[in-house]
Amino acid sequence: MCEKLHIIRGLGRRRHAFTLIELLVVIGVIAVLISLLLPAIGKSREVARSVICRNNFQQIGVAFTSYAMEYKDQVWPVAPRVTWPFGARQWGGTYDEFADWAIITRNGEGTPGHLFKYAGEIPHIAECPSNKRRSTNGSTVQNIWSGQTGVQFDYTMLSEAEGAKLGLQALVGYVPPNSPTPPILNAPNQVNSLIKMRNLPIFIEESTKWYNEVYRDGLWGNVDQVSTRHDHAGNIVLIDGSVELFRPPQGASETLEENNLDFQANDLYVNVKGNGTPWYRASIAYTQNVGYGWINSPR
Repeated sequence: MCEKLHIIRGLGRRRHAFTLIELLVVIGVIAVLISLLLPAIGKSREVARSVICRNNFQQIGVAFTSYAMEYKDQVWPVAPRVTWPFGARQWGGTYDEFADWAIITRNGEGTPGHLFKYAGEIPHIAECPSNKRRSTNGSTVQNIWSGQTGVQFDYTMLSEAEGAKLGLQALVGYVPPNSPTPPILNAPNQVNSLIKMRNLPIFIEESTKWYNEVYRDGLWGNVDQVSTRHDHAGNIVLIDGSVELFRPPQGASETLEENNLDFQANDLYVNVKGNGTPWYRASIAYTQNVGYGWINSPR
């Protein structure tokens, strides 16, 4: 009897060790699970960043609307003018080269512009959390907040949207890829080819490569493009304060300069008088000297 108890107790003390093959199988299963989970976690993080980016644009919409309600219902100016409101824009000096929504020069020093007065002096309000104001080549410059970033802002303003009236009911559209972009569209076939948008964009999530890191002025115009960092799309805020994820026409890659395939500011047209009247290119700063509020009655 004692011998049997001794045998039973001996059996109870036995421990089963994993073999090398079993350990490798467990490690393999864990590795597979991690490989499946990491993309999902990364995607969730990007979704969260996209939500923050969209919220930034909503705050920008509130800011320019708040400014307009104090200044004759018009969106803030982008620069001083020689004669207000129709004189030429006055640029010059290190900080005067930036749009006034972003930076205003006082006594030769750059100070936060209109946006930061109405949305709080928080630099991240103009920063996409997916890009964090980085350049594509790793270069940095000193920004208005005395820090080092690749670009001043990830979001920029349509140049000719300055002075736009709240409640502006504009017809807006853009020409398809590989289409000519004259200053005025008035032929029926030209107008009919336009791809319509819901309203006038005021701020745009600009492509860093084309050309935010080259021209860090806070303005969107001419050959500037829209970022496609959010699943081939970028955020825009319209004159009514609403935010949209805009998926522009583009070529094979945002990093390639494909001017005939990529959507540019020059592709955007506006009309406020209805069908049968001319459509004007919305970005005309380089071809005409237009006054503050031109967008309300383009001509």
